[in-house]
Amino acid sequence: MAALGFTLLSVVMTWPLAAHPARTLASDFGDPLFNTWVIGWVAEHLTRALAGHPAALRVLWDANIFFPEPNTLAYSDHLVAETLQVLPVYWTTGNLILCYNVTLLLSFALSGLGACLLLREMTGSRLAGVTAGVFFAFTEYRLTLEVSHLQTLSVHWLPFALLGLHCYVTTGSRRALAWGTAALVALNLSAGFHALFYTPFVAAFVVFDLIRRGRAQSIRIWIDLGIAAAAAVTLTLPFAVPYVTMGRALGFERPLEEVVRFSATMDQYRAALPGFAIPLAFALAAVALALPRRDARGIVLAVAAALGLVFWLSLGPAAGLYRLLYDYAPGFRGVRAVARYAMLFFFILASLAGVGVALIESRARRLAGILAVAGCGVFLWQTRPSPFPVDRPWPFVSAGLAPVPEYLRPAPKAPPVYRWTASLDARAVLVEFPFGDDAYQLRSMFFTATTGTRRLGGYSGIFPPSYLARKRVLEHPLAQPDEAWAALDGATHAIVHAAAWYDDTGDRIAQWLQQRGAREVGRFDAARAFELK
Repeated sequence: MAALGFTLLSVVMTWPLAAHPARTLASDFGDPLFNTWVIGWVAEHLTRALAGHPAALRVLWDANIFFPEPNTLAYSDHLVAETLQVLPVYWTTGNLILCYNVTLLLSFALSGLGACLLLREMTGSRLAGVTAGVFFAFTEYRLTLEVSHLQTLSVHWLPFALLGLHCYVTTGSRRALAWGTAALVALNLSAGFHALFYTPFVAAFVVFDLIRRGRAQSIRIWIDLGIAAAAAVTLTLPFAVPYVTMGRALGFERPLEEVVRFSATMDQYRAALPGFAIPLAFALAAVALALPRRDARGIVLAVAAALGLVFWLSLGPAAGLYRLLYDYAPGFRGVRAVARYAMLFFFILASLAGVGVALIESRARRLAGILAVAGCGVFLWQTRPSPFPVDRPWPFVSAGLAPVPEYLRPAPKAPPVYRWTASLDARAVLVEFPFGDDAYQLRSMFFTATTGTRRLGGYSGIFPPSYLARKRVLEHPLAQPDEAWAALDGATHAIVHAAAWYDDTGDRIAQWLQQRGAREVGRFDAARAFELK
């Protein structure tokens, strides 16, 4: 019933996404379209590997962007866990837009279900579980601020990991420990920053649970937990190594100023206050009601302390504590979005609010039911997007370019020009004009996600120096024609989207290519295709 309820709520809160999930993309054609490309790339390679071609896994990390750079999938999150969830959808339909939308809806439904099951198990109250699930799954932070970032939304494995570990501590069930560990691995494989941000809190939760239940002296438990931790590291490590390799190869780390810029601020929390005023009220009730009770005081104060700690970390290096992690903890120099600690903040807040409902219920059952139902109803009304964003154009089109033409609109079926690229030899390398514009790069990446056509351009969380050097010349190739032609080194085919400019720049670029020996092989809508000499 909880699974069904949270699924229906996810559909309602994201409406009208479910009306046309196979051809309407949640949010915009920016990061969601990029993540759709990632899912398509990973799904195709996992499918080939499962079909008896293990070599597909060896080239998984060499994605078809930024040729000839290796390891380009590691420039952003690999989304393996998200892709595994929708492999049956990919096998059945081949529709990447549908795959992305299903993954997004699952992130809401499973977040609510996981928090519900965890709080029900810890408090013995179904009402507390449902309340915590609603407050966590449908917070304004998820539905509005982070709705374009599937990596951030895919935190739903956290409550399942805590649930499995809690059940192991209370019952000694190694089966519970196994699926709790599996959920933790899935959390790590959903986004790299999950492992850095959330794993220490999972460990602290287990230690606190052991101490609270008087089981910290058990050698057997510590051996089991050590084996589980080793298994989690072993399964996570192969997916972490490419990022370490990439960081060393590029000498990459996020500058401190950039990390500060992407940290949360007090003004942002104050602006979000109306959206989490109700769970905050239940959380304060939990603290007030727990203080006179020895059985509840410890856990409520520990959760409240964790809430304050996460809030402090989310403020980033400027607040002091996160600066220690940036300076001394491995991996933290490669992460910039410190504000995403807010996802953990809202999870802890929702859990504390659920405990508050359980404590009210222990004193006045009917009152607790009324308050919980009314609180959840008002909360959902406040946080609902009006309307939920779908198919929004990428707003960052380069100066001087026209809006992206309609034939490049993301759809289940590729336009003719990309059906042509699918027929190219595996050794082909594609360059497209306009070059370096993110809106055009994202569309073309989406249409070539499963065909694997290699390309000089691309879009990701990191841009290699070789690409940036090409971009400086190829953004305006007619300004430096000789240097631009040299920058095409490695490309075998070109596409010129003539409608991308208000004037005849596209046709003049086509003439420049022909003057250098390129042969036009087809015209598709407003796109002209060339074979380069």
